[in-house]
Amino acid sequence: MKNCHERNTEILLYLDNALVGPELEDFRSHLAACSVCRKRLEKERTLSTMLHEVRPLYPAPLGLRDSITEAATQASLAYSRESDCHGLRRAIPPRADRNTGMACFAQLRNKSTQHVYYLSECLRAWNERKANPMDHEAQAAQTQTSNNTTAPTGDKFPQVNKPNKSLRPLTGEEYIESIRDGREIYLYGDRVTDVTTHPAFRNSVRMIARLYDALHDATTRAALTCLTDTGSGGYTMRFYRSARSAKDLVGDRDAIAAWARLTYGWMGRSPDYKASFLGTLGANADFYDPFQENARRWYRESQEKVLYWNHAIIHPPVDRNRPPDEVADVFVHVEEERDNGLIVSGAKVVATNSAITHLNFVAHYGIALKKKEFALICTIPMGSPGMKLICRPSYSMAAAVMGSPFDYPLSSRLDENDTIFILDRVLIPWENVFVYGDLEKASSFFPRSGFFPRAMFHGCTRLAVKLDFLAGLHLKALEITGSKDFRGVRARFGELLAWRNMIWALTDSMAHNPDPWIGDTVLPNTNAALAYRWFMTVGYPRVKEIIEQDLGSALIYLNSHAADFKNPDMRSYLDKYLRGSNGYDATNRVKVLKLLWDAIGSEFGSRHELYERNYGGNHEAVRTEIVDAQEAAGLTEAYRRFVEQCLTEYDLDGWTVPDLVNPDDVNIIGKFNPWMQSAW
Repeated sequence: MKNCHERNTEILLYLDNALVGPELEDFRSHLAACSVCRKRLEKERTLSTMLHEVRPLYPAPLGLRDSITEAATQASLAYSRESDCHGLRRAIPPRADRNTGMACFAQLRNKSTQHVYYLSECLRAWNERKANPMDHEAQAAQTQTSNNTTAPTGDKFPQVNKPNKSLRPLTGEEYIESIRDGREIYLYGDRVTDVTTHPAFRNSVRMIARLYDALHDATTRAALTCLTDTGSGGYTMRFYRSARSAKDLVGDRDAIAAWARLTYGWMGRSPDYKASFLGTLGANADFYDPFQENARRWYRESQEKVLYWNHAIIHPPVDRNRPPDEVADVFVHVEEERDNGLIVSGAKVVATNSAITHLNFVAHYGIALKKKEFALICTIPMGSPGMKLICRPSYSMAAAVMGSPFDYPLSSRLDENDTIFILDRVLIPWENVFVYGDLEKASSFFPRSGFFPRAMFHGCTRLAVKLDFLAGLHLKALEITGSKDFRGVRARFGELLAWRNMIWALTDSMAHNPDPWIGDTVLPNTNAALAYRWFMTVGYPRVKEIIEQDLGSALIYLNSHAADFKNPDMRSYLDKYLRGSNGYDATNRVKVLKLLWDAIGSEFGSRHELYERNYGGNHEAVRTEIVDAQEAAGLTEAYRRFVEQCLTEYDLDGWTVPDLVNPDDVNIIGKFNPWMQSAW
């Protein structure tokens, strides 16, 4: 019989799933009878878990993992597994950097393949830390909390008994630091070295940081957050969690609106936008089989840290007369399959605000796919080698160079740069893949993932906040021009308010009439989502038209720059001739109307009209897919049967139902027409 000391090696082998056959059965029998070895096993398991979950400070260099694997595998028989594996578990400190990792490799290059796996996992953690930073103390707290759980729920995530206050979303400062990762961004012929300091991005970054800080602010946190449902005991922005009731959806709507108000409704791709997708991954993980564990991991990780994702799912506007599978020179596709992932190349349109996100999600929307290499759904950290973003002109930078915050108060801080998203042989690790090679899943992601109604729910709420802002701004402009009380102006302002009211009402409909989904989860009402998707394509341009109709030249009867007010040669003229009605002096008149011009007339404002027109899809799809959805739900057939019911109640001879009276006693035609007399 082996004593407990002799069982130490077996404990390590058992944790690595290396015990088999009679040895495994013998060890299990001993473990059942020996409390000392059971305690030792739990200690080793806890240590192993903590090491595997560590997020060190610096990323490993490209190719290091493969180099380690190759070198160590060739010499895997040189040393015994027993002593070395035990030593490796203590060789890598929890806050190890890249140099420490290389030192470990130098000491262990001839060790067993099991060591290679373990060190490779640490290197993977280094790479993940670069794109997905998280507070080390929070992570340690998460590990300690893992034992304080009840049985897993239907989502396969345990529920904790009490909140873990140390596990929390990123702060604004942490968010800013987290996107300094060497991402490859190009603008005006140059590579952007740091998006957090570049004039094209720095204030947009800080507006996003404002959102993260609101998650921690005592005055806003209650409306924005709730406990996670992952078992972590932390808290998250509400929309990152699956909804299970109409009450949940109302809370989600209010949280989306509260965040949107911090950007005055002008940031469509704020972090909670892609929560439309992330919040589905827990309930719908099995859709992504055999990559369902990736879905569950990203659901946990994104929810617990409130990671900032964007997406690029549309093919570039080229060769639209050809199936996507035939445009391999441009469209995203897999070039190579490897043991450690997929090599992917191609382009997508448009990666809005991706320059300042943590990750970018890639999927397919459009004509059904026919080739395996195009059937890919995955996510990619923004610092991944080979990923490139080529930016459109920056409205923020133009405002900084030629204007001021006074002249361009929206462009200067809320520009979401729409980028050309390029992958040049980018490695997508298998752990970041959701679908590959499954043509049916890749082609049906949009309707089957649960993303669509949640995205429309988010978009509708954001637009409602934006219309609140435009209504107030237009009202102030009408006061400035002295036309607020004109009958026609009031009529058109009433129309603007009606659009605003309808969009808010659609958010109510989506929230209060949810569609049952997987398990006990629900989705926002699809029919209301489809209605919003169409209404905004005509409603937003109409709101813009009303403002232009009723303000006319007031929108351009403005001086060029805030500096004009500093020039004593000009100031008296500006004060006299640019004053407004109803007590508005020249400075405040210009301030309001420049804000309104930036909202609807500048490049920034014009881009927003294009965005709202096409946000939900092309102008035909937003109509035809309403028909598709209602046909699939059997509603169009119900409408047809409803009409048929009416048609059966009468024929050429009159009413066919017993409770209605034919007009034979009063009908003149019937009195003189023998054919009608015979019928009645």
